[in-house]
Amino acid sequence: YNNGNLTLTNSTVSGNSATNYGGGINFGSGTLTVINSTISGNTANYGGGIRNEGGTLTATNSTFSDNEATISGGGMYNSGTMYLAGTIFANSTSGGNCVNNGGTLTDNGYNLSDDASCGFSGTSANNATLNLSALSVTTTPGQQVHTPQAGSDAIGAIPYGTTINNNGVTLACNQTTTDQLGADRPITALTACTAGAVEVEMPPICPAWTVTTAAELSDCITLANNNESPSPTADTITLG
Repeated sequence: YNNGNLTLTNSTVSGNSATNYGGGINFGSGTLTVINSTISGNTANYGGGIRNEGGTLTATNSTFSDNEATISGGGMYNSGTMYLAGTIFANSTSGGNCVNNGGTLTDNGYNLSDDASCGFSGTSANNATLNLSALSVTTTPGQQVHTPQAGSDAIGAIPYGTTINNNGVTLACNQTTTDQLGADRPITALTACTAGAVEVEMPPICPAWTVTTAAELSDCITLANNNESPSPTADTITLG
């Protein structure tokens, strides 16, 4: 239970439980800052992941997944002030991803939820397809994370060059910041970034092997060289 100031960076809070409030973190007042972190598999009656009673919570490039509230607010239960940017909410087993109970939530962009409970708008999205992996330990640096899989709306959600001041915390998609595992955001220069705690490299795009731009031609050649093309022997790339 926190009434002071806490900054959580490159961390995972998982497998905790509370009878009433805040299974992962129960936050009363002061400031709680969550950056490049994963809140997963926590349970409580209210606010399975985080409960903010009356403080200021700022979450940037973070992932809330698989949290449970038996009554309300699986991912987070907010009665204070909350700022979000580049953060994803997914797979709350009960209680919904977000509950804002008398508090204020500022959506600073590129937030995603796989249900409609967060009320996101603008560059953020509700009812997104997030396709997160199960919580698993990475070989380096040994963190427990949920990685967006192929087809996830989180991959490429943040355009290259985006810079956001999220209540004093910078979200930047320009290779000046890193994810929870230490990878550049983005991994490859000039490509879009992933929302959430874990950066995933944008896949090459080769539309039906007919190309009209230099970028499409480059992507098709890359796929062909990696033997990821439809033909097992030879490839034909048509200039449209």
